Amino acid sequence: MKQIILHIVCEGQTEESFVKKVLQPYLRNYGIVAKPILVTTSRSKRVQGGIVNFSHIERDIQDSLKQWSSNNYEYHVVTTFIDYYALPNDFPGFKEAQQHLDPYQRVECLEKALGEHIHSSRFLPYIQLHEFETLVLCGYQYLAAYYPDCKGLEEKLMNEFTSHDNPEYIDGGAITAPSKRILKLLESIYKKKYNKPFMGTHVTAQVGIERLRELCFHFNQWVAQIIALADTAKG
Repeated sequence: MKQIILHIVCEGQTEESFVKKVLQPYLRNYGIVAKPILVTTSRSKRVQGGIVNFSHIERDIQDSLKQWSSNNYEYHVVTTFIDYYALPNDFPGFKEAQQHLDPYQRVECLEKALGEHIHSSRFLPYIQLHEFETLVLCGYQYLAAYYPDCKGLEEKLMNEFTSHDNPEYIDGGAITAPSKRILKLLESIYKKKYNKPFMGTHVTAQVGIERLRELCFHFNQWVAQIIALADTAKG
């Protein structure tokens, strides 16, 4: 039986922290070892995090696939954990995706195009709708509890969470993306500091992966695909 090693190419430190502290322990229950890889945006300056253009993430995906080849004992898979919000317009399938109105159809188009571009059976494309902070809003009550002196914060966060039928539908506008809604409340209204990597892990750890899967359809699809890799180890 092979050991499944999942290399997750992460857009930023927030996703990286989430993988290490929340997703990794969850997947361990299924015999899957998850390892985050932070996107390298400038090799000469050793800058990591953020996606300015597609070449940044493409390079890390291809390098990971080459570096980690499967053998008789290990099965290595590479996946992505990147935001749909502010995705660079040179991303595969970007123009085609804009023809769809439904966000789910858009990311499906983008993920399909990315998969075809990378062209590897060991690659699992995933794009987060609309960004990581969608998962944070799923635990709005835990976020509010961290700021006990902010009167009315939980109600305001709840209103943001329930503003759409599904948290993954909370759009990716420049001022209406999930992170922008959180920052507006905490930093602009309540004058509080919001540390994205810390709070991202702090809140989602309390929500739990199972609850996130219940609330977020596309996130659930990704986790289900990852868990299904365990069947590969039996082959």
